[in-house]
Amino acid sequence: MDPLPAELLAFASKAPLAVACRALFEHLFRPRALDAWFRARAFSQYERELTFSSLVELMAAVTFRRQASVRKAYLAEPGRWPVSLAAVYQKLQGVEPDLCAALLADTSQRLRELIAHSGAPPEEVLPGRRVLAVDGSHAAATDHRLKALRATNLAALPCQALVVRDYQTGLLCHLLPCEDAHDNERALLPALAAAVRPGDVWIGDRNFATAGWMAALADRGAAFVVRRHAKTACRPAGEYGAAVTLPSGDRVDECDAVVALPGGRELPVRLVRVRLAKPLEKGERELYVLTNLSREEASAARVAELYRARWKIEGAFQVVAETMHGEVPSLGYPKAALFAMALSLVAYNLVVTLKRFAAAALGVVPEDVSDDRVATEVQTVTTGMLIVLPGERWAGIGSWGSQELARWLGRLLEGLHATKYRKARRGPKRPKELKKNGSSGHVSTYRLLNKEQKDGK
Repeated sequence: MDPLPAELLAFASKAPLAVACRALFEHLFRPRALDAWFRARAFSQYERELTFSSLVELMAAVTFRRQASVRKAYLAEPGRWPVSLAAVYQKLQGVEPDLCAALLADTSQRLRELIAHSGAPPEEVLPGRRVLAVDGSHAAATDHRLKALRATNLAALPCQALVVRDYQTGLLCHLLPCEDAHDNERALLPALAAAVRPGDVWIGDRNFATAGWMAALADRGAAFVVRRHAKTACRPAGEYGAAVTLPSGDRVDECDAVVALPGGRELPVRLVRVRLAKPLEKGERELYVLTNLSREEASAARVAELYRARWKIEGAFQVVAETMHGEVPSLGYPKAALFAMALSLVAYNLVVTLKRFAAAALGVVPEDVSDDRVATEVQTVTTGMLIVLPGERWAGIGSWGSQELARWLGRLLEGLHATKYRKARRGPKRPKELKKNGSSGHVSTYRLLNKEQKDGK
């Protein structure tokens, strides 16, 4: 294992997580390996002067908020990029959505292997089960730079995606990209079925309580924990049992039920009722959760806890929105916006991994390490660090295997200061006042571009 280069000693003593993050970045995106990965997976896109690894490096400066836009990232290093800025934008708008999905899946798997050696390994949520939460995410509205958008004053939504979070590691492990922001979220579920493994437990909000999705999971030997939608065809098949009170004050009971499936089939499920101690934002006092987990594997109280923990994927989206920069207003083309989104999710996973190593060094749980403090250190220090020690000087670290890199990171983070990185605790939040004036309209950029192309013919 190589010692730290002399130029990095000052950075390692003052900003160790920024050094660790760059080492992780090199581990995931070693240029030659990444370009070979691209050539093996790209279907229609090709490389000429601008390699895929260079495009990732350029966009990483944006998604980690070291630069505010692609243009500023490009101009910050004049002479480095072998093509014009216009050619960079053209390359971005051609990145294939399937490539974005593969990028997140492959990098999250490599980070999972690294976390296993971190000293804060993955938690076993349900013995022998992989537990996953799925939720949808829309990219924020973009500027109206594209010709197809100039005639409307509605918000221009460039894309959307279904994102899957692994309960065991906290990593975002799957991305199902969609260029059309107005597509129904539920219509994307059949494509997600390819990611389902026997024994999985998939957790989702009521948008995912469809008969087709629950049947697909059951047919693949997987389980589900989903909040019942008002339109879900579910029929109770018995009386509710005795209620249990959770530490939160919520009261939980359950009964047997049957969900009507396509083709006249019926799926036996458990209907778990949660009577809330505090109402939800819209005033609901009860919620109902459907599951096909057995009572021996998960009690009604455990099912309720699993469902309530799904908020962590929404928390991940909030961290991505507030501390990463995956929603770039100048990237109006759907494919470019999806690529930025995918890299911002990878950036989030790097922070999750850093928190695991920091938690092991501090002797705390990963949830006690602040996302914001980790991300801020990386954002503010990395640019100066790369001036002193350019990317090519990290090649040796990038070639290490998971165990070797984990040992190096553990040594790097020895003596980490708890007060610098621990999450601040706050009092209870004040209840939000719901706005009653409705939301503003929006349009799908993908549909407007298609219309423009058809009208041009």
